[in-house]
Amino acid sequence: MGNIKRYLKEQSKSYLLYATLFILIHIIVISIFGPPIHYAVPILAMITGYGLVEIFNYKAWKKNKH
Repeated sequence: MGNIKRYLKEQSKSYLLYATLFILIHIIVISIFGPPIHYAVPILAMITGYGLVEIFNYKAWKKNKH
């Protein structure tokens, strides 16, 4: 659990940047294509995709630090 806390502390600035980019891209996509019929599927897909990217980033960070 110590590694995860250290990773989150070192990546805290990245989370703010990623959240801002996520919101901006989401607004741009909705303005271009219009709102989706069902919001649950795109939201769950984005959460899953971001989670997978974060897991891979954590594994790479852990590999480089140790």
